[in-house]
Amino acid sequence: MDDLKEVEKLKQLLADVQSIRAEQDKTVEKLQAELQLNKQKMKKEGAPPAIVGFAGLGIGIIALQLEFFHVHSPLVAAILLFFFGGLLQLVAGFQEQAEGNSYAFCLFTVFGALSCVLAVTIFANVFGVYKPIHSDFHPVDILFTIFNAIWLVPNWTRDLASFTICLFFFLAFVMADFAFWVPSNAVQFLTARSIFFIFGGFLSWYFMVHFVYKYLYGYDVLPLGPAPVTIAKKWWARFKSYTL
Repeated sequence: MDDLKEVEKLKQLLADVQSIRAEQDKTVEKLQAELQLNKQKMKKEGAPPAIVGFAGLGIGIIALQLEFFHVHSPLVAAILLFFFGGLLQLVAGFQEQAEGNSYAFCLFTVFGALSCVLAVTIFANVFGVYKPIHSDFHPVDILFTIFNAIWLVPNWTRDLASFTICLFFFLAFVMADFAFWVPSNAVQFLTARSIFFIFGGFLSWYFMVHFVYKYLYGYDVLPLGPAPVTIAKKWWARFKSYTL
């Protein structure tokens, strides 16, 4: 009698396991179907303009900083900066505006316009039309220091990658400010500025690859990370638990 009860229990357990497995299979099939639909929807909508914007941002910034380290000539830097850092970003920015993305619209158009201005200034210097001095661009450095400081606030609640790239640009412009205020250490500050800009340029390519993979595969292959405010709250809670 006991053996029969055990057999019945085992049969019931086996039936439950099979039922759970069937439900899991249905869930997996449903998720796969949703993922496939998401991929088709994204391909139908087209790749986001941010791919081009971040590609141009990275090339323009890195090219300009390599000129500072004498890797190539100012003319080459100006050409790359004008077409990639300037025109590509402006095109991407206005496409983002058409899609209702005010964040990317502001980022790409502002930095695209700045890239065009810097490129034209370098062209003028190379061809002897205008000889810029450091004090000419100091007000611009201050304005963009404030600009990036303002953008740190919304990026604090956005994602880690957005906050980090904005922080790199903010620190780069701060170094440019100190290069003017402390001329005796200008070379060191300008070197630090270029390094921060290069980090920001490579991080912009991280954004580019993130959007490329998301467009191709339908999910975040390269995540942008949690919001810094979320990380700060977790660390603060952990700190309070240790202190108490």
